[in-house]
Amino acid sequence: MTSVLDTRSVPPAERRDYWSAGIAERFFPMHVESVGAPSFEARLASGQVGPVRVQSIQGLAHRVARTQRMIATADPECILLYLMTRGTIHIEQDD
Repeated sequence: MTSVLDTRSVPPAERRDYWSAGIAERFFPMHVESVGAPSFEARLASGQVGPVRVQSIQGLAHRVARTQRMIATADPECILLYLMTRGTIHIEQDD
């Protein structure tokens, strides 16, 4: 896998916006906020296995959300499969 998005490449004050813009390019628009940490840190690595794109995300705790407007603007109609190797995840849809 090749590292394609790493918040350590920008100053701490710009990291959340850098990550949000990069994730919007690679997935779809979403709002990102840190949870319990004074700064934001995350890294995305990406690769291809036949027709399947594989992406690894590592980072400090954060919360993401997509508003109805974000969904209407960009709905990629794809399936995301999450495999957690550490930490926890909570996914909610329709409230």
